[in-house]
Amino acid sequence: MSPPLTRREARFVAEYARTRNAKQSALAAGYSPKSAAVLGPRALTKPRIIAALRDAGITILHVARPPGQLRCEVPGSRLRKGISQRQRRFVEAYLVCGNAAEAARRIGLSPKNAQSNGFRLLRVPAVAAAIAAEQKASAERTQISMDRVRLELARLGFADIGDIADWDGERLQLRPRALIAKDDRAAIAELKVRPGKHGARITLRLHSKQRALEALAKHLGFYRPGAASESADAEEERRAANAELRARLMRIVHAGKKEE
Repeated sequence: MSPPLTRREARFVAEYARTRNAKQSALAAGYSPKSAAVLGPRALTKPRIIAALRDAGITILHVARPPGQLRCEVPGSRLRKGISQRQRRFVEAYLVCGNAAEAARRIGLSPKNAQSNGFRLLRVPAVAAAIAAEQKASAERTQISMDRVRLELARLGFADIGDIADWDGERLQLRPRALIAKDDRAAIAELKVRPGKHGARITLRLHSKQRALEALAKHLGFYRPGAASESADAEEERRAANAELRARLMRIVHAGKKEE
């Protein structure tokens, strides 16, 4: 039996299971930026770390780069399929947060133009392909299918609070657990039962039906995703162009006044 992991090793294992990036996992575990690139891959050769990752469903092979691991690049290098260092960092950030604008901010792009920059990067064919490949690999590792995701969204979107609780003008009464269907239980976001002067005080909150239905509509192709983002991007670009035009006009005006 392998000896237990240290706290740092446990953090490394948890981060590597999430990112498949040895250097990033070493940084998250607390190693210095100077040594993370060396100590990260080295950690993947330790038997107890390999065993811990195996328990998490990840097999580490003793090769230059284990399958599924995202490679950290040196400045100026390019991955296969023409992905630059910045694009690879964007892919990694997007896989973590799932939001193009937030991913753009995380890799250091201007917060002011994060939405347009993120959307632009997301439309680069090589970036889109890299994201799709990593998402597919993740789905295979976790055995999460599109049908399962749609089922969970449907549970949230079509849940009826009346199937979970009864209420009148004075109190809320939960139905017995055995009478609440599994699909309805999945829709519960918060459930608290506290003692009160006049009986139990119950707090019940379901997950957002609107967000679930919007996500489900995107999955099923009921409307084209990104249309709102495109509109916002176009408006942002228009404002930027107007600002630049105003700046140029002001420079011309000031130049004319100096000549006078």
